[in-house]
Amino acid sequence: MAQFNISNTSTRVNKQSRLVRKEKRKLGRKEMTDHFRIGLYGTYAFINSSARFEGPNSILSVNIDLEEHLGLASERMIYYGTLVYHITPRSGINAMYYSLNRRKDHILDSDIIFLGDTIPKGEVLSAFMNTSIVSFGYLFSIITDENSFLGAFINVYLANVKAGVN
Repeated sequence: MAQFNISNTSTRVNKQSRLVRKEKRKLGRKEMTDHFRIGLYGTYAFINSSARFEGPNSILSVNIDLEEHLGLASERMIYYGTLVYHITPRSGINAMYYSLNRRKDHILDSDIIFLGDTIPKGEVLSAFMNTSIVSFGYLFSIITDENSFLGAFINVYLANVKAGVN
């Protein structure tokens, strides 16, 4: 009786290449010296925000576009900072902070009437909207290369928003 030994060389090559990649990752973790990365960045933002004012029992309400009606900037450069601690070459913990503060003294070009109170045309209103955001999360790199990066973040955001008119 004849015996045949059939082996799939493609499967054997794939297993070997997986082992080689695994060994490279282990070596990369051992040789990793760049654990921290600090970055300062900027982005140009287009902003559209509004405020809703309601009277007692929510019978009457008014929506005010903060950029159109109160003169707050609708475009602004935002600078933000990031800190990344790499646990392994492919994963790490990241933190980000940015703040967007806007303030404007604006002369009303029309009367504003709300619940029987009138703010006359020509009155100077001082409006502000301040936003601060802190983000903490986990970073996983899908593709890591000297010239490219593709990754995923799972973040928790804490936001502090203050707006008002004087």
